[in-house]
Amino acid sequence: GSIQGAVSLPINDEPKPTTLPSDSYRWVLTEQADMLVTAEGHLEETLRLQYEGPYAASLRANLSGLVESELVDWAEETYADVVSTMTTPSFEFAGLDEIEPTLQVNSEASYKKLVAPDEDLNYREDLPWLDRLLGYFITNNEHYYYDFPGVRYESEVRFKIARTWTPDRTGPRVEFRGEFGNLARRYEIDGNLVTIKTMVGMPKRRIEVEEMEAFNDFISKLREHNHFRILATLD
Repeated sequence: GSIQGAVSLPINDEPKPTTLPSDSYRWVLTEQADMLVTAEGHLEETLRLQYEGPYAASLRANLSGLVESELVDWAEETYADVVSTMTTPSFEFAGLDEIEPTLQVNSEASYKKLVAPDEDLNYREDLPWLDRLLGYFITNNEHYYYDFPGVRYESEVRFKIARTWTPDRTGPRVEFRGEFGNLARRYEIDGNLVTIKTMVGMPKRRIEVEEMEAFNDFISKLREHNHFRILATLD
């Protein structure tokens, strides 16, 4: 079971995440998710999205002047478009004022009967907010160079599983490096808690016309690798 459905799994080497200098990455998104699979097969999700730089500024421009009910409508529509229509989360917002360096959108969601409670768990999920971010920068420009502003994404998913299962395997650790940036993912299993850390860095640079196709292909490849997997044995 999963919120978005199954995707293919890459096989790669162990990643070596690095600290990224902020001036090279102007569009920044940090995601923290706590997910709990209950013994009944429900999934409880608590999500915090923190936007920085022009990403935060563009959202503020769209949201400024909206009253609370309008903000909630926007957040519900965005979540349904990006993540799932299977549930309607509750939302909280922080940093809507222009003086704030970051903008945060926090949500809580419940998915009923998402996984079979009487079978081994084979859970695959992509990272839809990263997919959305990368999708902004696919370019169809064939005539002029492109000043790519740089993207940084870091996420930590804390995936807790009811003790009716024992997590024993995960998807592969990933390190994908290319001309335009890199993706790293690693897993840690601690009892019934699986932590998945993902980092994508694409530094700002000029993309020449003859590089456009390779740039788009690189983003497409990142999106293909954009998921995690957890396997747990029913006790």
